[in-house]
Amino acid sequence: MKHANELKVGAIVVLAGLVFYIGNQFFNELPLLSGNMRYHTVLHDASGVVKGSAVFVSGVRIGAVTKVSLAGDGVRIRFDATRDALVTQGTTVAIAGIRSLGDLRLELALGPPSAPRLPKDSHIPYTSTSILDDVASGIPALAARVDSLVTQSIRTMSAARHLATDPSGDLLATLQTYRETAKVLESLITALRPQAESVLTSADSLAHRVDAVLVDSVAILLTDLRSTIVGMDATLRVVADAAASADELMRAVLFGDGSVARAVHDDSLYIELERAISSFNALMDDFQENPRKYLREMRLVDIF
Repeated sequence: MKHANELKVGAIVVLAGLVFYIGNQFFNELPLLSGNMRYHTVLHDASGVVKGSAVFVSGVRIGAVTKVSLAGDGVRIRFDATRDALVTQGTTVAIAGIRSLGDLRLELALGPPSAPRLPKDSHIPYTSTSILDDVASGIPALAARVDSLVTQSIRTMSAARHLATDPSGDLLATLQTYRETAKVLESLITALRPQAESVLTSADSLAHRVDAVLVDSVAILLTDLRSTIVGMDATLRVVADAAASADELMRAVLFGDGSVARAVHDDSLYIELERAISSFNALMDDFQENPRKYLREMRLVDIF
């Protein structure tokens, strides 16, 4: 009897737990008792949204997903939203978040505030504004491009390998020619290096010599120029002395009392000289006209 009572108590406890759990789940499913508004949406792929996923509006959590089930070819998602969220006509729902991080959620884009409020159990259309849908839709095209790029890369690598390893190809011949040319240039530079060093040494010595010659030439030129300047200075002094003497002579002629000064200032000497020249000219004219008049009185011996 003792064990039978313990079994009864255990069975009653288990039964009470089951009833509590089932009742809690049942009452949570009733919007009236939970204080939330229930809505649903239908989409072709749940993309990892599960029961309990959060529902957001403008970054604020307003509810959670209550049930995810298949509905024909699509998936029906039921979710709750608080009565404070003004879910009006024109509201849309989208999936947001990153599946690999376990951050998937529903995002509601509320309709105009002036529009009528949606009643409970209303269908809210799904919009493919999530980045997941864009990425998913672009994966096939991206995969095709990657495959094409890999195929082309393999072909290019194969062609390059064939071109580089083909003994009869132009690439190997060209590389061999370049290699031989480089060797010839290297040997030529090695052979000409001593000559180049000798030329550079000679050029440096010549530059020093030219520099010395220029210095000596400039020194000689400066010495000659100095001598020329000294000679010109002496000549200028002589010219200055001659000019001073000429000045004194002119002063003596113009302002002195000597014969030359008197001759310059006295007109009578000029008049007498002019008369003498006139008489001489008359005598010569008469001699040319009558030479016998003067030669008749002279003897030949006196003449010669």
